Amino acid sequence: MSLPVPPTLDSLLECPPGLLDMTFDQLRTLLVVHETGSALRAARVLGREQSSVQKQLDTLNRNSQVLCGEVLTVRQGRGKDYLFTPTGETTVELARTTFGKWLESIHWSSAASAAC
Repeated sequence: MSLPVPPTLDSLLECPPGLLDMTFDQLRTLLVVHETGSALRAARVLGREQSSVQKQLDTLNRNSQVLCGEVLTVRQGRGKDYLFTPTGETTVELARTTFGKWLESIHWSSAASAAC
């Protein structure tokens, strides 16, 4: 099994701005919406206004539409949970993996620093 090849500087600079402008906070919000099903419940969990969560979803959907040709989430109507598209489900899994590895690395780094 080969290790993933890190992106080169050229490939990073060629990334579409919408992809690079995606924040960890937006991805965390997407994960919480996925787990809770709605912007209102996600807002409660995150301690935010529903409009803040909705704005992040709108931004993510707009960028995804441009980059991938498909939005991440679809509103099903008042009081109904969001539907996640195949691109949305893939993005959620990538975000979950990214956060898991990032948090694990921070924990490992903190533990290694404490041991010194």
